[in-house]
Amino acid sequence: MIDDDEIFNYLHESVIRSLLPDAQFLIFKSGLDVMTFLQNNLAPQVDADIVFLDIRMPDMDGFGLLHALEKLPHHPFLKAKVYILSSTLDERDLEKAKSFQCVTDFIGKPLTIELCSKLLSI
Repeated sequence: MIDDDEIFNYLHESVIRSLLPDAQFLIFKSGLDVMTFLQNNLAPQVDADIVFLDIRMPDMDGFGLLHALEKLPHHPFLKAKVYILSSTLDERDLEKAKSFQCVTDFIGKPLTIELCSKLLSI
């Protein structure tokens, strides 16, 4: 989960844990935090099933992160389903999200149990 909003992070973690109590996941507060993590762990690919990515964040926003990941020799989320999880209503953001090959879908906040269940195919 990549989002700078602690309340949404808490809520979304609770939703995911209600469906998958043993799920393992990391929470990052900006795209820059993700890039630092990847550099420090030297992993060519992150073993993630699903990535929830906010657009509006400090330091490096979601789109900035997606651009930075595309420049890497090996895209770290290659096998993951990447969902833009945002409260924006701007159609330009939706169109921009569609321009990234790794983005699976654009979802409005908050993540609900029903939607999460569908995404996780539970």
